[in-house]
Amino acid sequence: MVRGLLLDYRVACDFIISIKRDRDAMPQCAVPGQSLKKVMGKQSSGYIGGTMAVTEILKTRRSVRKFTDRKIEKEILEDIIDCARLAPSANNVQPWEFVVVTDPEIKKKTSDATDHGRFIEEAPACIAVFCMDTKYYLEDGCAATENILLAANAHGLGSCWVAGDKKKYAEDIKLILGVREELKLVSLIPLGYSEEKVRMKKRKLQQVIHWEKF
Repeated sequence: MVRGLLLDYRVACDFIISIKRDRDAMPQCAVPGQSLKKVMGKQSSGYIGGTMAVTEILKTRRSVRKFTDRKIEKEILEDIIDCARLAPSANNVQPWEFVVVTDPEIKKKTSDATDHGRFIEEAPACIAVFCMDTKYYLEDGCAATENILLAANAHGLGSCWVAGDKKKYAEDIKLILGVREELKLVSLIPLGYSEEKVRMKKRKLQQVIHWEKF
């Protein structure tokens, strides 16, 4: 089973990378009613059920707060940020800036500054998401944050969304990381290889879906 999950992770990772490298494929995937398998053609032969590997990444993501001490390769961290920068933003402003923290001392200071993110210190890496103070900075920053969580899962990494916006410690984090005054902290995302099996229950589809009206 573990081997199968690792295969799914790799397949999904390859999907993300191929989409970014083939820019022409991106707008085509947005054509209503057109399946991914049809759009990608021969490239889709490696995907499980056309889109299954991608949806599995979405459905298996869980918040992880305990990590092993295994380091994360720089290339993986860069790829995760590459996925984050491709998130949608209002008017394509792309207001985000990302600070990747791996230094133990800086991680500890960041961890100590938070109220519910003390486990950041134990994570091999932490990504701080900042945005320019635009009208929709929070929506844009959250979209980038979600991309980070999903890309991390695709790489077999655990992650957790630690709040940043409107938190009292937001200014402290900016000082610790040397971030410009005008930027706003949206989130802190510790990353690492999971040391725990998270089985958090989710509300069932029929409990949340409404057709036509509430």
